[in-house]
Amino acid sequence: LFYTHIHGTIGVLSMSAVLMLYLLRIKNWRWLIAVPVTVLGGMALNLWFKHVFVRARPVFEQPLLVMDSFSFPSGHTVGATVFYSVLAAWLCSRPANQSVGRRGAIIGLALLLTVLTGLTRIYLGVHYFSDVVAGMLEGICWFLLTAILVLQLPGSRTGTSTAKRS
Repeated sequence: LFYTHIHGTIGVLSMSAVLMLYLLRIKNWRWLIAVPVTVLGGMALNLWFKHVFVRARPVFEQPLLVMDSFSFPSGHTVGATVFYSVLAAWLCSRPANQSVGRRGAIIGLALLLTVLTGLTRIYLGVHYFSDVVAGMLEGICWFLLTAILVLQLPGSRTGTSTAKRS
């Protein structure tokens, strides 16, 4: 329950706020814009999809967790996907993480944390497998769209700040 709750709306927004405060501190404006656009946009898109598809949640006799909102796609999975994707992209853009090994580890960890979030939702009985897969796909597509837009902003092509790096 702890792991699934930290990937709910409050948890993802809190983690995003911490990242944004750090980006503000180092004056990395491009990524400071990318985080809320990616995370808030992905979460808003998910809410819209839930009301488009109106899919009921799974029903069990003795559920571990009960939720009244719609099931498809998984909001926790979308939140984890967009947050860990933008975090991984920013980390991979840092000069210290330019090696293939480091980038692979960062992306692998982001993927693992996202998959674990989806698995907790299935385990708790609040989502079908298809809800989780759809949440990951939605999050990845939204992240890719916002990443393309961020990289097109005036400045460097790598998405790094023009300010002095710390």
